[in-house]
Amino acid sequence: VMMEAVQTYRGKFDPVRGNGPQTMLALPVMVAETDEEAKSFASGLKLVRVHMESGRPVTVFTVEAAEEFRRQSGENCEFEVRDLEVIHGSKETVRRELTVIQEDYRVDEVFVVTAIRDFNKRLLSYKLLSEALPQAPTS
Repeated sequence: VMMEAVQTYRGKFDPVRGNGPQTMLALPVMVAETDEEAKSFASGLKLVRVHMESGRPVTVFTVEAAEEFRRQSGENCEFEVRDLEVIHGSKETVRRELTVIQEDYRVDEVFVVTAIRDFNKRLLSYKLLSEALPQAPTS
């Protein structure tokens, strides 16, 4: 689906003032000291689509959050639960995966979200990610 969206965007892009398309992706990424630890973080994440009685769709990342949303809204709703696809692993694993994505999709910029509940482990994930990626040249 992502490849189709990028190809459609690039194919239908209408250049303004000679500028070409800029491909930007927002990706969930979790980096840990080992692939196994990162897998344990990623395995607990779900994508829960809440279909409200009023027709409003809401997306959250745990069934518990969906239940709390239902309680607070007072509306009847149904949940659609799926595993969340997360790029995860050690620095080396994540570097390889992001490099493949960058090359396959010709990505100009990536926005990263790390949804690890433990603040210190989340902070470490960002630190390890910064070590895994080459630094951009400064002007």
